[in-house]
Amino acid sequence: MTKPDAINRVIFIKLFVMVIFVWLCGSALLGLRQLRIQAIHEMAEARGRVVQRDAELFMIRAKIAEQVTPGHLGELIESLGPMEPGVPERLEQLVQDSSEVDVGVGGVMDGP
Repeated sequence: MTKPDAINRVIFIKLFVMVIFVWLCGSALLGLRQLRIQAIHEMAEARGRVVQRDAELFMIRAKIAEQVTPGHLGELIESLGPMEPGVPERLEQLVQDSSEVDVGVGGVMDGP
């Protein structure tokens, strides 16, 4: 093999290694770009779910507001009897009393 052939072969190998290196760098950059796009997509989906839940929450609050009138609320408070502060000494009593009350559909109390 002559000296120019050896030089051409070395140049070809260097060029081949550079092409492979550029290809690997490009693939890595495309992979990172894909990960960013996927993360943005997941964030957009999460935001959509938050907006949907906010709309559901608004509808539930509107239904509650329709059902809770000052007169109805006054009757409910009077039916509970006299109110006392919830201090730690009465915690067990409050928990026991609340377990005896049956809460029906829509949060309306069915018990005493």
